[in-house]
Amino acid sequence: MPTLSLTLAALAPLVACAPPPYTAPPEDTGEGDGGNEEDTAAGLDIVWPVAEAPVTGCAMVVVDVRNVTLVDFMVNTEAVEGQGHYHLLFEDKYLPCATPYCLIGLESEGFQTVTAQLVNNDHSPMLDENEAVIEDTLLLDVTAGECTLGTPSAGY
Repeated sequence: MPTLSLTLAALAPLVACAPPPYTAPPEDTGEGDGGNEEDTAAGLDIVWPVAEAPVTGCAMVVVDVRNVTLVDFMVNTEAVEGQGHYHLLFEDKYLPCATPYCLIGLESEGFQTVTAQLVNNDHSPMLDENEAVIEDTLLLDVTAGECTLGTPSAGY
């Protein structure tokens, strides 16, 4: 049994680092659902890593963005309906991201909050039908150390 415990302990940091393969969710055709209309509301969820995952020095954050096309905010600077990107907010920093994944560097030890916020091309927050900012939040268990995943980046 000690071997199993050591193996699991050694693998625990890797669980938070390697994102699952990205598969876009199936599109809702509106057929066969009792006449419900297709959901056209913009949205986003953090899908990786899992809540309270142990990470060392960095984390690959993967999001599922719905009904918004992620575009390069350096080229597309004007707000266009249905286009945008998201900001990852962490440790009093933010990283703009235009792909479903971004690698963030984490320096503070302990539980840290990471928020993904959906924004327009001009970086203004996207709002839902209730005028609330479209965002999702994740808590990570951070240990200081060298990031072994590469250099933190916005997925480019």
